[in-house]
Amino acid sequence: MSSYLLIPILLFSRGWILAYSQSIGFARECLGLHRGFIHEANLGDGRESEHFLHRESYFPVLGTCWESLAGGNHFRAWKQNGTLANSGAWFLGVSREKDSSKSHMIIPNGYNLGRDWLVERAVAGSRWKGAWWKADVEWRAGLLEPGRKVSTMASSKTA
Repeated sequence: MSSYLLIPILLFSRGWILAYSQSIGFARECLGLHRGFIHEANLGDGRESEHFLHRESYFPVLGTCWESLAGGNHFRAWKQNGTLANSGAWFLGVSREKDSSKSHMIIPNGYNLGRDWLVERAVAGSRWKGAWWKADVEWRAGLLEPGRKVSTMASSKTA
């Protein structure tokens, strides 16, 4: 989804992304509680904490509570609004995770699967409380270099 094509009210209002998120099957965390880590991202203006996290809502009431237990899709959102990079665009980190017994680890290929799940719903169009949205997607390869995997090795001391 190309946020630069959105009208300014959508780019600069936090309320729209919360409503939009609900229209495509996500909602705030179970009972508004967050027990995990707050993630950071560098959007061109230094590291910034996520603005919010939304989870897949399996059903209208307490649907994100089920996602917290059973696993599913979720996303973290950051708004690019720093002094060096202030586009007003929202960046989403979307993934599919395992259930709570597996500490919500990301499933194999979970970032692609989560992204695809969100994009399918966005392209299909959605409604929420009188608002209607439909996204167009243009896939572009080669805009960013692939990330680097960092591995840590446990060290053990022998006495």
